[in-house]
Amino acid sequence: MAQIIKKDNGWTIRYSHRVGKSLSQKYKSGFKTKAEAQAYIAKLEQMKQAGLKFDVNPSLVEYYQNWVDTYKKAKVTLSTYQDYQLNGKRLENYFGKTKMKNITRSAYQEFINDFGNNHAKNTVHKLNNCVKSCVQSALYDGIITKDFTHNINISFNADKALKVEYLSIAQIKALINYETKTRKPLRPNNYLIIAALYSGARLSELTGLTWNDIDVYGNTFSISKTWNYRTKQFGPTKNESSVRKISVPKKLIDLLLELKVNRSDFVFWSATHQGLPNSHTANKALKRALDSLNIAKRDFHFHSLRHCHVAFLLSQGIPIDGIAKRLGHANVITTMKIYAYLIDEYRNNLSNQIVDNLNAL
Repeated sequence: MAQIIKKDNGWTIRYSHRVGKSLSQKYKSGFKTKAEAQAYIAKLEQMKQAGLKFDVNPSLVEYYQNWVDTYKKAKVTLSTYQDYQLNGKRLENYFGKTKMKNITRSAYQEFINDFGNNHAKNTVHKLNNCVKSCVQSALYDGIITKDFTHNINISFNADKALKVEYLSIAQIKALINYETKTRKPLRPNNYLIIAALYSGARLSELTGLTWNDIDVYGNTFSISKTWNYRTKQFGPTKNESSVRKISVPKKLIDLLLELKVNRSDFVFWSATHQGLPNSHTANKALKRALDSLNIAKRDFHFHSLRHCHVAFLLSQGIPIDGIAKRLGHANVITTMKIYAYLIDEYRNNLSNQIVDNLNAL
């Protein structure tokens, strides 16, 4: 199988065929024209027909890009794909053209140590998990024989950890009251903020909602797609587990029905601006609300409303598995990793409550 791909810096080919039980792959970039790329593929086909071997010893970066384009690009959101591309640049900056077969566990550990010097734990974890998945694919394809990511120690800079801000219950109530009182159906940012607090949904999930997704009798949101404000197109959810149905208060449904005045299939369409809210407009509206309420939060943005939702559910004693399903996480481990700081705080408060109750005996 052969593919020719147009890149910003020229043309790239990806060529693969079976050799016994293994899949041999060739990934080469840098062709100035499509004709050059086609000629190179023709040459590989001739070598294949003649029974000759061609280079099946790609660099880590070549194989990684091939893996991303083949197995990830079509099934992930644009932002997730951009994360994969960023990780590819990180690998290229460190390993250059080093062949994948020549990378040892110690060399990869040094890369992780170097990267960890200036990055937070979560960032290093995500990079390592990404590379590990790629390496597993290379093992299956017969490109390498050993997993150089096995049992790697995650090195990180604790000072780089993001200190996530979230609102107290009193502040959440104040924000909902403010957005409710100042709401204007033709400008749906108020409604969007309220919906995020009540549902815990991501911005792209909310802006992707159409009226067919709203059950006004069952009081639920059905999340099955997202909206990409850059391409102005629907996209897939972050992953398969993100497809879900979320129960919300009836009062939220009643508020959202006011948005019907915008006469659009989209729930959060603005007739005034002839479009959907994006991260810039949503964050601007949120900052304006917090300023009006004299709530000072340094690193607070629209996605922080999702953290507020989790904090509230934890404070109400909702089990972690229930929260994970509501957020669209594949399992509770994902939830516990992302919201570890909140869970630890919840457990500490719970321990204090237990001690207080025991002291009262």
